[in-house]
Amino acid sequence: VAPSTTEEDLAVLARHDFKQVESSRYLGGFLGTDRQCRDWVRPQAADWAYGVRRLAMVARHFPQAALYGLTRSLQQEWQYLQRVLPDVDAEFAPVEEAIVEDFLRPL
Repeated sequence: VAPSTTEEDLAVLARHDFKQVESSRYLGGFLGTDRQCRDWVRPQAADWAYGVRRLAMVARHFPQAALYGLTRSLQQEWQYLQRVLPDVDAEFAPVEEAIVEDFLRPL
């Protein structure tokens, strides 16, 4: 709920079985404070960095397949998130590092 929501509004919503939450995933994005958003993005970025490192192992023997997997799968996921959530660039540092340090070298 917004900080400006009154007690009367909350009482009306409670009668209709609405749950009061301060943050939540919404349509592939996130609603909440900037800090909550960054805390939500951070583990996902770590998972994507892990995926990039796994693809780097494949790139040694199958570079085209690894590049295709990166651009058609992982990259699509994080690009969508970057479009719908502003100001989360810093949280993607592990992904950038994995691409530069681990993925591009064997490619």
